[in-house]
Amino acid sequence: MPSLSTSKRTMKRNSPKADIFTITRSAKVKKRLIKDDTSLKSIFIKHFRNYCDNSSLHGVYYITKPGLSKWERRFWVTVVCLSLLSAVILVWVNWIQSQKTRTVTLLETTFYPTSNVNFPAITLCNFNKISKKKALELAKTLKKPSSINDTELANLFKVTINYSFGMRGNNTEFQILDSILKTNEMSWDGLLSYVQPNCLDMAIKCFWKGSDTRCDGLFQTINSSEGTCCSFNYYGLEKNNYPTKKLQYTVPKRPYRITGSGFQTGLSVLLDPLLDDYFGSFFDSIGFRVLIHDSYDFPDENAETKMLNFGRETFLK
Repeated sequence: MPSLSTSKRTMKRNSPKADIFTITRSAKVKKRLIKDDTSLKSIFIKHFRNYCDNSSLHGVYYITKPGLSKWERRFWVTVVCLSLLSAVILVWVNWIQSQKTRTVTLLETTFYPTSNVNFPAITLCNFNKISKKKALELAKTLKKPSSINDTELANLFKVTINYSFGMRGNNTEFQILDSILKTNEMSWDGLLSYVQPNCLDMAIKCFWKGSDTRCDGLFQTINSSEGTCCSFNYYGLEKNNYPTKKLQYTVPKRPYRITGSGFQTGLSVLLDPLLDDYFGSFFDSIGFRVLIHDSYDFPDENAETKMLNFGRETFLK
């Protein structure tokens, strides 16, 4: 039987006052922990550790990386601080130099004539890379296996699109067409140049400086990153590719220039996409790609590129 003093202590421990005291004390401890967790020091340490763990700056990650000794952390702290100090010093030196020798930009003149500025070269490329008419005509003349008819061989010519852009299409079709070309002693470049549509056929009407001008007198056929295209005001070739009908003395010796601004004084072209001749294209649409570049620059992916949709009037500035 327990003694009276022991029973009293047990009752005291299990009394409501003891429970209230315990709950109150736990709440105070929790409140103090929350207060410590929201202090400026804890917030700074938390965000600094998060920054070091996710930063791409070299050396910052090792400051808080787990598993490093105290001396290793001090080493990386020193390296990072010296790097920041060096950056601050360099910025300060550059600031002092810029204050001593300031760069001043002035307009030399506001009356520089537009006629002294070369008009840009305009290269027009049809989305269609294979002429249906030329492909069928060539397929009829080439020697081919009896299992392949003219239409199937013409469809194989579409592989040249991948070939011209340095890609490989269907491997089986590529091998079949390659064997046919070897049988006919024809190269891939020769096939590609034969089946490409004539870009001059798509230029129906041309206006230069508001005057009606023959398109074959303005455009020449050139090879670009888009294949065979028509280019206006291009002088990157050693010898021009204007049609033979154009008299050589009418070819300008330097790039075209204009005397004013506005579409009336520039180049206007009415284009025909030749829908009946569409046969092979990278795009599921009908239209043209326009490359705007310097007269002496090769028209490639670095040129300003615009898309012209079929059936619309488009102004390019």
